Amino acid sequence: MSKRMQNNLEKFSDVVILDATHKSNRFGMPLMDLIIINNFGQTITCFLALLENQKYESFYWALSQLKSQLKNKIGVIISDDEEALCKGK
Repeated sequence: MSKRMQNNLEKFSDVVILDATHKSNRFGMPLMDLIIINNFGQTITCFLALLENQKYESFYWALSQLKSQLKNKIGVIISDDEEALCKGK
């Protein structure tokens, strides 16, 4: 996370949207991204992680990295019904 990403997440951490793409990049790896919506209605990316796979351990690692960067708690996380991601939260 860049400093700008951290600042945005601190200001707008009430509701975040978390999703992982399925091998849609040139590395063939899942990309997990976390976005927020600011008070102007704009979506802003606040966290990115290239994952080895879409299993529980990978999501757990990524979410642990995110948690170590946070100063505030996230209020609500919205995601799809990815079983390993839900388990990793």
